[in-house]
Amino acid sequence: MADHMNLKNIRLYNLFGPAECTLTSVYHEVTREDIERGEIPIDRPFPNMQAFIFDEYRQHVIPGQVGELYLGGVQCFSGYFGRNDLTDQMLSRLLPANAGGDSPFRERATTKY
Repeated sequence: MADHMNLKNIRLYNLFGPAECTLTSVYHEVTREDIERGEIPIDRPFPNMQAFIFDEYRQHVIPGQVGELYLGGVQCFSGYFGRNDLTDQMLSRLLPANAGGDSPFRERATTKY
């Protein structure tokens, strides 16, 4: 994209995150290889954030496996005002002990590790 726009010294980042975690929770600096492959990852969480990918049994997935993305950390909200039902649905308080973080937000995005 930068080549097509004659922006040779520009870095392009893929940013991702829900409003419940201040919109940008994870990022990836896009490379030429990403563009050639046609697949741009979201890569890594910002400092003080955690990203987890779990299977339907809430176990960590292995590389190459698809799962559901959960985000946690200081940027994530603590719940929906007056909507305990929705809060319980979206904040995962029943994750495995090795998940880390406090009640990660269930992004409901299908993600590949």
